[in-house]
Amino acid sequence: MMAAVTLGHYSDFDSGDADAFRVTGMAFGVYEKTPGRKWVLGVVYLNRKNVALIPAVGYIYEPSPRLRWEFIMPRPRVVLRWPTVGGPPGDERLLYAGGELGGGVWSVRRPLTLIQDMVTYNDYRILAGYERKIIGGISRRFEAGYVFGRELQFSSATPDVSLDSSLFLRAGLSY
Repeated sequence: MMAAVTLGHYSDFDSGDADAFRVTGMAFGVYEKTPGRKWVLGVVYLNRKNVALIPAVGYIYEPSPRLRWEFIMPRPRVVLRWPTVGGPPGDERLLYAGGELGGGVWSVRRPLTLIQDMVTYNDYRILAGYERKIIGGISRRFEAGYVFGRELQFSSATPDVSLDSSLFLRAGLSY
């Protein structure tokens, strides 16, 4: 089993709107009948007006210690473990490619009318990345990809806005 909850303040920090505090999360159950073959079933809680909860279902196939196929919706990917030589214990280097459902919700103050509004951003992403996981140390991730199907939706009477496709870069640190 794996579960996670994220608490955050998602706003333009222009006002103290209570809608800016958002809770998201996920919960998965994993069943492994034979080594290298796992079934995954769960939910992802996005806390969005248009899509609050989506099912997460899939299959993980690991034909060797270096290669893992994660056929899990909404974030499928293929992962290749890079051989490590002389690194610290628990040092793991991964190359991966996949896709994901992106976006989020933010509380914003509209600049012309000064009305508080909620804006939802939705997109789809195809990406490639490198991750170095270090147990008991600072892990890092670098990703690049293509984002499409981009759309802004407003809670107010403002019409939705479609955005052009684009490229993206993303980096992260974790401990």
